[in-house]
Amino acid sequence: MDPEQPSVPVSSASRRSFTPILFLVGVVFFFLPFVDIRCNNVSLQQISGINLATGFKIKTTPNGSLLDNLDRSNNDDITFNKDAEVRDLNVYALVALILGIGGLIISLVNFRGREVLGVVAGIGASVALIGLMADIRSQVKLNLSAKTDIANIRLAVDFTPWFYITIAVFLAGAILSYKAIKGKPPMPT
Repeated sequence: MDPEQPSVPVSSASRRSFTPILFLVGVVFFFLPFVDIRCNNVSLQQISGINLATGFKIKTTPNGSLLDNLDRSNNDDITFNKDAEVRDLNVYALVALILGIGGLIISLVNFRGREVLGVVAGIGASVALIGLMADIRSQVKLNLSAKTDIANIRLAVDFTPWFYITIAVFLAGAILSYKAIKGKPPMPT
């Protein structure tokens, strides 16, 4: 590249072409683990974003305990029992997933005002994921305070890097949608 040649600015059209990709990546990341349930630094179960959005079963051993897996080095004996604890869907995860899918669809369809809706979908999905994190942390605190009779057991719910990357991807989609608004010529009056 010639050093005297000016750099080419990114056009509004190329920003629009990256926006659907970002929303698609954000939605695909929902299939990756978002939450890692840990006890005394041992991972007991990882839960994907799609499972949080649709509901899931807690993995237990044949006697129905999640904590029996601490002694095992091989987690192959962990199964889903018929009477395993079922967790309902999390509204925040469902809203984030719907907004992510909506942002993807909006960014693919050509209509006036789609950039504004892309900003709303990207920011809304990110805010919903942050709300999911706050909701899960508050549920864990409530459950642990109710079970104060368990000694020397530290139960923790950690969020995986995929969770944080998903927030960043949705925010990037919102930023590109916003830049597409700024890059448009003013509307004739």
